[in-house]
Amino acid sequence: MDWWRTFSVTLQYLNIWVDAGMIGLFFRPFLFEKKKAKWISLAYIIAMTVIFPIPWDNWMVQPTLVGICAVAIVSILVERENIYQKIFLTVTSYLIAWIANGLSLLPWNYLWDIWEKIALSDKVINSPYNEVILSSIYVVTNVSNLFFIALCLFIMIKTIHKVYVQKHAFMDKHELMFLLSPYLSVISGYFIIRFMLKSYERDTSQYFWTVHEGYFGLFCLFQLLSLLTIIAEITIYQKIMSKNEDELANALLEEQVKDVKAHISQVEELYSNIRGLKHDLNNHIQILSDLHNKGAYEDAERYLHELKEDFNAVDLEVKTKNPVTDIIILQKMKEAEALNIDFEQAFAFPAQGNISAYDMSIILSNTLSNAIEAASVSRDKKVELKSKIRGQLFFIEIVNSFDGSLQIDEVSGLPVSKKQESGLHGQGLKNVKKVVEKYYGDISIDDKDEFIDVTVMLVIPFTDENGRLTQ
Repeated sequence: MDWWRTFSVTLQYLNIWVDAGMIGLFFRPFLFEKKKAKWISLAYIIAMTVIFPIPWDNWMVQPTLVGICAVAIVSILVERENIYQKIFLTVTSYLIAWIANGLSLLPWNYLWDIWEKIALSDKVINSPYNEVILSSIYVVTNVSNLFFIALCLFIMIKTIHKVYVQKHAFMDKHELMFLLSPYLSVISGYFIIRFMLKSYERDTSQYFWTVHEGYFGLFCLFQLLSLLTIIAEITIYQKIMSKNEDELANALLEEQVKDVKAHISQVEELYSNIRGLKHDLNNHIQILSDLHNKGAYEDAERYLHELKEDFNAVDLEVKTKNPVTDIIILQKMKEAEALNIDFEQAFAFPAQGNISAYDMSIILSNTLSNAIEAASVSRDKKVELKSKIRGQLFFIEIVNSFDGSLQIDEVSGLPVSKKQESGLHGQGLKNVKKVVEKYYGDISIDDKDEFIDVTVMLVIPFTDENGRLTQ
């Protein structure tokens, strides 16, 4: 008898460890630092181990719920970002654990019937190894059931991971309420079923499923429908998120179009001033000649000084061989200067190929804005921009100082933003990636030695003076 009790207790503790491991696996891809998932698993183990000796038979709440509450608290403590998402993940992990146990009822009941028939057979009853046979069957049945529950959990977790694509997208309280609302029917159904089973057992002194054989099949069907509800609502939520993201990206593109128009307007104004100065150049020369002939050297010197200032006013500090990128880089240099950032640039617009100045403005505007933002809160405060051509490949490299750790999203390959306040934050680099893909290129982002190195590669085939591709 002691052996049976020892094994039963060991099995329950083993079940706690399996659940804890699955919960850690479930939370892992949603964390910025995945190694912190072990603390969530540990919180569940400690909580369940503490409350395990407490008799819960007459309670409406399962002890698992207490362990899940510990998971919620620790998941928020280890990473304060995206709290509403962690609440949703906690509730979801509780439900899928319950669903996995429910789905195991059919195979468990089937195995139990087999075990009972074997145990009551004459061969086993009359066998001298009766106790060993019964013990072995009991162990195999329970371990098989535990394995089936773990397998169900693993499949459900991987399925949810697959449909929940934007794992690091911030969730607000309205989205949380939207996602939890279908759960209310599932949870309500669980408590109603539990209440009815307890009431039936109390009133008849019988288990409901011993009288109604179809119970396990119907209950598993309810569990399966609950699982499909969870997967469906996460899928819908992700589609809504994707649609909203496209709308935000379009809004950002509209803003960038306005910026490009403003840049072009500045270039036109600059060239208009240059044309005006050139037009008046003969007059200026004549005036200086007259002042010199009259011996008015001081007036000539003053006039020459004013003329020089006018020429300096229309002379750009940045010369990239393209007026639009000249203005953009000059504007970013002034932004960096205002923030005491050391800005160095050696960028040249490619003479070959047919790269659009508009596309280049999207690349430079977004990457430099991100670089300046990161450098502004770093110790070194440095941004460096440079470009180079290797055959038909054009490389743009932006290096900026950065204090912190860079997390790369596994799906997009772009940095994960920890900023919650701005809906447009992070869209800029996605627009850059779209432009880069248009030129069959790629973007790589590396975090090394307190600096972020962003390299953009574009394919620019050689073209002739008419814009035709050449070999």
